Amino acid sequence: MTTKEKLKKAISKTKSGLIILQDNCSIYCNREKAALSEWLESHQKAEKALVDFYDLIQEPIFRERIANIEVDSKNETDDPKASFDKIMYFISRLNGVTQPPYVLKWNKHYCYKVLLVIAKEYSAIKKYLSDIKEQKERETEKKCNLMLQDCQIERKKLWSQLVDDTIDALARERLEQIITDCSRA
Repeated sequence: MTTKEKLKKAISKTKSGLIILQDNCSIYCNREKAALSEWLESHQKAEKALVDFYDLIQEPIFRERIANIEVDSKNETDDPKASFDKIMYFISRLNGVTQPPYVLKWNKHYCYKVLLVIAKEYSAIKKYLSDIKEQKERETEKKCNLMLQDCQIERKKLWSQLVDDTIDALARERLEQIITDCSRA
C-alpha cells in the first residue's frame, strides 16, 4: 500500500469518526430540545389554568376588585401546591359570602384582605412558573453547550491523532523509504 493510499485511508477513518461524533451530538441536542418542547407545552397548560383562576370567583364585584389589586412581583413561593391550596381555600370562602349587594358594592374594603391574599399567592405562583420555565430553558441550553464543547474536544483529539500519529508516521516511513532508496543507488 502506498503512502498516498494509507493517508487516504487514515483521513477516511477520521472523517467517519467526525461524522459519527457530529451525529451523536446533534441527536443529543435534538432529544434535549424535544424534551424541553414537551415540557413547555405542559407548562403552558399550567399557565393557562392559572390565568383562569379569577374566573372561579363567582361575585363579579370581587373579580373586578382583585383584578385592580397591584402586588409586588418579587413575591416568591417555596411550595406552589400550598399556595394553590391557599388560593382555593380563600376563593371558596369568598364564594360562600352572602351579603346584600349594596354592601358589596359600596363597601370598597369588604373582604379586601382576603382578595389581597389571593392576589399575592396568585402572583407568587405566576412568578414561580416563570422562574421554573427560565431555569429549565437555561439547563437545556447548558446541557447542549456542554455536549458541543465535548464534541469540540473530541474533534480536536481526532484531528491531532490524525496529524500526530498517522501523518507523522507516514512521513517517517516515507523518509526512511527515500533514505533506503538513496542508499541503494
